[in-house]
Amino acid sequence: MTGLRDLGKQLRGKLYEVLLCLGLAATAFMFIPGSNEILEIKYTMAVLFATALGAIELHKNGIKPFANPWLPALIAFIPISLYMAPDPVFHFAGIRVHYFWSWEPFALALIFMLFIASVASHPFSSDDVNIIMKLLMIFASFSAGYMILQFFFADQFMIPLEKYIYGRGQVAGFVGNPTLASPYVAMMVPIAYYYRSWWLAALMVIAVILSDSQMAYGALLVSCIFYFGSKAFKYEKGSPNRKTLYVLTFIILISSVGMLYGFKDHIHDNERFKMWKLALKDVNAEITDGQLKKKYPYTGRGIGSFRYAFHSEHPGEDNTPNGFWQAHNEYVQTAYNLGGVGIIIFFASIVWLFLKRFQYHDRRIRALMASFVCIATNAAGTFVWQVGTTMFATAVIVGLLHNRTIGEFR
Repeated sequence: MTGLRDLGKQLRGKLYEVLLCLGLAATAFMFIPGSNEILEIKYTMAVLFATALGAIELHKNGIKPFANPWLPALIAFIPISLYMAPDPVFHFAGIRVHYFWSWEPFALALIFMLFIASVASHPFSSDDVNIIMKLLMIFASFSAGYMILQFFFADQFMIPLEKYIYGRGQVAGFVGNPTLASPYVAMMVPIAYYYRSWWLAALMVIAVILSDSQMAYGALLVSCIFYFGSKAFKYEKGSPNRKTLYVLTFIILISSVGMLYGFKDHIHDNERFKMWKLALKDVNAEITDGQLKKKYPYTGRGIGSFRYAFHSEHPGEDNTPNGFWQAHNEYVQTAYNLGGVGIIIFFASIVWLFLKRFQYHDRRIRALMASFVCIATNAAGTFVWQVGTTMFATAVIVGLLHNRTIGEFR
């Protein structure tokens, strides 16, 4: 009994760290076999754990001042954008409903801002950060291994989707979709490089290539160039020599070029470019608001409006309806929702992070930054920050990059 009481005390003392690790596991692996609601399950787990962790840190340690001024500024701008957005006319039971689509994403932004701030504030030890980073790498490696098995049709749990890729298995990982599973695996490759886990890195690279997600292996290439190039391949004790590093990067480069051979003919945008052009054009388009026609280029249509407003204006044809419920580009969708001011603030928060945090001589910071570069590059071609697995992992990495435990800001 004494041992159990001691264990209970230790767990209470490390409650935040334990829940954070459980959150990483739940968002990575939790699913219901055969269910087509996998994304909803991941999303729910991400929101629940982010809310709990933010509340626990607020209660136990309080939230310290957040160094990056632009992320809180973005949160503060959301209600301003919403207030200035065109007023939709919807009635429910005789009551006019305003912006019903905005409250959930606004609450989500508040929850994840609190979560990121809690990770940035928490007094992690160096060992704690080490455990978190290793778990990120290990969980992604498990997903990569499962994706490789899926390629050879060794899959028991996920629904087969042969309509996407013929003659091979559906490399969907535990997320249920190749283009959403591969960014999660790809973003952890720089962390494997940091730990010199070359076999795990190779496993993850193979899984990303087999997924046939052009955004994922393109983003992986960018992050590897960032990680190794930022150090100019400087030799470090215990790390592979320059030739090894060149070979690794060369393999990734050749694989990517092989997939993209004949660039224009083989790149699969799946109408992304068309939809992005329409969305960006809509940012400065005239909208009838009451008796007036107005434009909303600075403050946008209001958070969450893309899913509804964009479809009402671009429904597609009867035989080919518009299936873009997300813009498949987080930056375009942010510009649509929050306008020019919102996207500038968003980019400013990223630029601030690079200017204040990046230190080429610190391998741990370089690995975390390269991981963020990978997922931020993926965000330009798919909706990774609307999927629970990559939402939660990105928030943890961004929070760690704002935490002084891993080093002081420049």
